[in-house]
Amino acid sequence: MTVQPLSTLLQLQLIATNYNADSGVWTDTSGNGNNATYSGTTMPSLVSSVTLSGASAVNVSAGGGSFVLISSLDPSSGYTVFAYIEPSLTSSREALTGGANPGALEYDIAVAVSNGNQDYLKEYQVDVGHGNATIPSNSFSLIDLAVNLSGASFRFDGASDGTVSGATFTSPITRIGNNEGGGDGYVGNIAEIDIYSGALSALQISNIEAQLTAEYAVSGINTNPTNITATMVSGALNLSWPADHTGWTLQVQTNSLSTGLSTNWFNVPNSTTTNMVTVPIVTGNGCVFYRLEY
Repeated sequence: MTVQPLSTLLQLQLIATNYNADSGVWTDTSGNGNNATYSGTTMPSLVSSVTLSGASAVNVSAGGGSFVLISSLDPSSGYTVFAYIEPSLTSSREALTGGANPGALEYDIAVAVSNGNQDYLKEYQVDVGHGNATIPSNSFSLIDLAVNLSGASFRFDGASDGTVSGATFTSPITRIGNNEGGGDGYVGNIAEIDIYSGALSALQISNIEAQLTAEYAVSGINTNPTNITATMVSGALNLSWPADHTGWTLQVQTNSLSTGLSTNWFNVPNSTTTNMVTVPIVTGNGCVFYRLEY
């Protein structure tokens, strides 16, 4: 097995604060130098203090243009796309990614097609499927899609949002904010878009979601260690921690007392977006340990 660090898999990272509203150039901070330049009649603006944490966003007010990349993104192993966005949901589709030819990954918000769910297509070939959650138009959401030939999974605000078939893409991603023909233009705010090569693992996705949640969704995370409070409610165990520690990861492991606590910790899904988790009590099980990590 070959393990690649996430830094080598990151193909594109567009963060709002690195967008120049005068030139329309959005500087790529992935290390690949793959800057995106806006092509369209209405230049997107940079708006400040719009996320919960007070971060900036790029506001795309018209959907006719797109950010064109210097270099296209290799489609051979699939993609994992993360987006922290607030779409306007005014058109039939609002594409976050698109290609120069049919067969690229078009990852979008489908309004008329699927009631505002996140959706993905092989551009101009087939609509593969969509998630379950309705993406709000009055607040920011963290959405992500991991897709390769084996399958595809959507996530919404740190939780699973459904699975659909995977695909081999016949052309690369070449633009952000529209498809090839310019008919599915994104309108709304974009705080950040990250694109990785291949379908990342569940742990990798969870870690990136935690970073983005900490950056955009929560203001003033307390980084000092704290205690987990445990209470029993209706036969279940409630674990809670201070609200200013939302963004920390709750971890669990089931080593025996003789083995100890040094290894085999697992992240509790979606724990970075809350400060309370309810755990059912299974009396036949052995020891279970919990801790918070930041």
